[in-house]
Amino acid sequence: MENPSSSSSSSSPAEHGEMHLGIENEPKALFDKEMKLAREAALEVINNNSQEQALKIFLQGLEPVETSVRSIREEVLISESDSEDEDFIDEHDYVVV
Repeated sequence: MENPSSSSSSSSPAEHGEMHLGIENEPKALFDKEMKLAREAALEVINNNSQEQALKIFLQGLEPVETSVRSIREEVLISESDSEDEDFIDEHDYVVV
């Protein structure tokens, strides 16, 4: 009996590497040991440099995020309208299946 997943006639895009997972674009999380080392390194920078110099070290390589006042206002308006909609939801609006 042939394994259905080994059939060459119906292969999925993932099997050919055509589909990329979004997790590859997510920031890397640190393990406990890595987090401890990062904290120790940060303390060393703080203890051995002036406040201004430490700030420059921590911010080195970061790029500013450009946002417009309009986009921020739009996000706030959308957020507020979502919460107002919740006030009008009645328990009878739900269908129990």
